[in-house]
Amino acid sequence: MQKTLLALSAAVLGGTALSAPIKNNTVTGKITDWPAGKTGELQLRLLDYLTDQKDAVLARTPIDPAGNFTLKLPDAAALAKVLPAKDAVYSYGGACQGSLTLSPAAQVNFFDLQAFVEDKLVSNVKYRTSRTPWPWLSENFAFQELAFASAATKLDGAASCDLQNSPFYDQNGSRMRVETTATLAAGWNTLTGTEGSKTVFSDAPMPGTAFWHVQIGFGGIGMRPGPTDDQKGVQVLALTPGGAAEAAGLKVGDLILAVDGRPVDPANVGAMAERVRGEEGTTVTLTVKRGEQTLALPIKRQFVSLSRP
Repeated sequence: MQKTLLALSAAVLGGTALSAPIKNNTVTGKITDWPAGKTGELQLRLLDYLTDQKDAVLARTPIDPAGNFTLKLPDAAALAKVLPAKDAVYSYGGACQGSLTLSPAAQVNFFDLQAFVEDKLVSNVKYRTSRTPWPWLSENFAFQELAFASAATKLDGAASCDLQNSPFYDQNGSRMRVETTATLAAGWNTLTGTEGSKTVFSDAPMPGTAFWHVQIGFGGIGMRPGPTDDQKGVQVLALTPGGAAEAAGLKVGDLILAVDGRPVDPANVGAMAERVRGEEGTTVTLTVKRGEQTLALPIKRQFVSLSRP
């Protein structure tokens, strides 16, 4: 009997610096962008909604003011209630269509790490090569996912996921192909995901550039654009005080004509805004009209967090 697998894990999870399996059932790390001076709690939660206990806290550990943590992962007995029945095939459900084959049959589930400060959720804790994954996914972007298997098994499957309402999306459409080919040991493992034209999960090791983080967001310039009556460009409606755009000399009322040399479509302000965003630390050049002047303004993108402080 096939079991429904909701949310393969756009469930992209924090993992560990090591590839599968996880040694000593312990995950240790330092969250590089942890809120300075605050203590918190790291919680392990079920990610893919195979049981009614998806909100249960399965393990927890303190996070110190420097962002350090050591989490002891639960054993098979403690996970018994959150593992689906043993099977050889899981069917993707929800936004995804496809199947995941387990050879031999086993019980498998996927898990998330979440950080809390004073009982308030900050965000998911991730082990990734970037904290600005959307929508600039590239072949160099990688992340890890936590998985538990009741017995050694090989995962092999593919799905097409409708991500229209998710930040994880294909810029050329609203569907993303997800492929999985990985061998899991009995117990706790990490899967490595890579992004590009599709998401691929494997048991390959993570790149050495990966780091733990709790913040997620995008590289932006601190500017709110809007349409104009004459449809000759996109107007700057507001600037973030002290933001990258203001520092580079952009002014409210400027008319944006092009982004990195490509003309903007005045009727599609959202598309222009997406082109302005990118990886933090990179530069975007805006061609703007100010009165009778036409200016080229290079602006270095800054990180804009979507997480709670």
